[in-house]
Amino acid sequence: MQDAVFFEILRAALGQPFGVAHEGEHPQDCATLNPQDCATLNSQDCAKNLSPDDCKRLFMMAKKQSLYGIAYDGVKKMGISLPRELALNWSLRAEAIRGYNDQMNSVAAHLTKLFEGLGRKTAILKGQANARLYPNPAARQPGDIDIWVSGGKAAVLKLLEEQGLMEKTDVSEIHAHLPKERFGIDVEVHFVPCGCNYNPIADRHMQKFLRYEIERAELVPEGFYAPSLRFAMVMQLSHIRRHFFGLGIGFRQLVDYFVLIQNSSEQDRKAVAQMLAPCGLRNIAGAVMYVLQRVFELDERLMLCKPDSNRGEVLLREVLADGNFGAHASRAKGSVIMWWLKNRLRILRLLNFDFGETLWLLLRYWGQFAFLIPMRIGILKRFLSRRRKKALPKTGT
Repeated sequence: MQDAVFFEILRAALGQPFGVAHEGEHPQDCATLNPQDCATLNSQDCAKNLSPDDCKRLFMMAKKQSLYGIAYDGVKKMGISLPRELALNWSLRAEAIRGYNDQMNSVAAHLTKLFEGLGRKTAILKGQANARLYPNPAARQPGDIDIWVSGGKAAVLKLLEEQGLMEKTDVSEIHAHLPKERFGIDVEVHFVPCGCNYNPIADRHMQKFLRYEIERAELVPEGFYAPSLRFAMVMQLSHIRRHFFGLGIGFRQLVDYFVLIQNSSEQDRKAVAQMLAPCGLRNIAGAVMYVLQRVFELDERLMLCKPDSNRGEVLLREVLADGNFGAHASRAKGSVIMWWLKNRLRILRLLNFDFGETLWLLLRYWGQFAFLIPMRIGILKRFLSRRRKKALPKTGT
């Protein structure tokens, strides 16, 4: 029952029809039924009879999925009566998200002007570029700012160093984290538009497409450049899969994807659909289409491909259980060794989800593991050597 009502709340927040009984459903008073029976009824009728504990559980679901603001909009639109203390807490969080979005837009515009003044093209990836497409842009719960800067890794890092932005900076193969104290929020400067596929052949096709599309980024009223919807739909499918194969993915990213599709044109969707196979994204696309159909009742005419119920159920089950970026995943609990073993077993199970991508992931992981063995042996030897020296008795002079 909780999942059904939560889905109804999200649909209401995003402007989808809600409270419509589906075939075989019979609106009744859910207060007299057990949760299993209630799950077969109209979710809006269930929402009208929520107990204080039910409301708290919905609040915790919104927290788990980083959807405080979106869910609160849906609660208001559906006229759900919340306990007074919970209503105050939720409304304060929603208002804080509104203020945080204003700050994020301001920093994104500032970074755009900064790099533009240095002769570089930029585009805001995901985040605020997605938020502006929502029915209520201020309701999307922000994370960090991802900004693509033209020039490639070496040139961008040199530029950041010249601007004094390399202090306390973590650098990966695709982006650099800027010092948080400089901007008040987390900022990632991307050298490439998207993290790569593990499959190198598919990745070449995807990177070529994304490099072309990123050049078409347009200045938006919020004061930054937003990439095309074609770029966003391909890039964010890859992003969803990468995190799904990694720590985990949450509903916030799937809500983003629903909003992207709702704002896309038929030409956009056809162009993206043609890129699914070359970019190795067909399996994750089928799973995402299923979830969007199941949760948000996405119109079949807007789908990029046929929904895949088998893969979609796997994706939906993990999203519900693990929360935003897998923060609540059971595999994250316990010792480091157990965490490692659980993740290795999970990756093996994903062979059925996407055999090709999983195989390349395993090859890359174990290749890196073997490459780093000499370094790990050296670290272990130095550690044991220090232990032995400390254990030796001290001699007097």
